[in-house]
Formats: sequence, C-alpha cells, structure tokens
Amino acid sequence: YNTKKAAIEKYGTLIIDSTPSGASITLDGQPAVDTTPATFQELVPGWHTARVERPGYTAWEKSLEVRAERA
Repeated sequence: YNTKKAAIEKYGTLIIDSTPSGASITLDGQPAVDTTPATFQELVPGWHTARVERPGYTAWEKSLEVRAERA
C-alpha cells in the first residue's frame, strides 16, 4: 500500500536465467548488479527490455511484458 498515493500498487517479477549461468544482464538499458540467474521484483507493469550477454556466446535481447502480480 502506497500511503502517498492512497492506493495499492501492484508489481510484477522478472526471472532471468541462462545456460551457462553468470551472464551479465542489462534491463531497460541499465546494467544490473546481478548476473544470471537473477530475479527482479517490484517491476512496474509494462514493457521492459532485457539483454543477456556472456563472452563467447551470442547476446540475447527481447522486449518482455511484465504483468502485475505475476512472475
């Protein structure tokens, strides 16, 4: 519950994994502190762009829709 907005805020969760693990993650153009596997909680619902990279492997990038109260 957000007291400033006087409303219940609903967020989504994004789980990113890779084989092999230890790939770097960029979420919405910002480098993430974690490497794969990683869980991003309390994301605002809507479209987000995730990029996963590891030296020696092809980078993967995709726009994903995060939905409220879903993983």
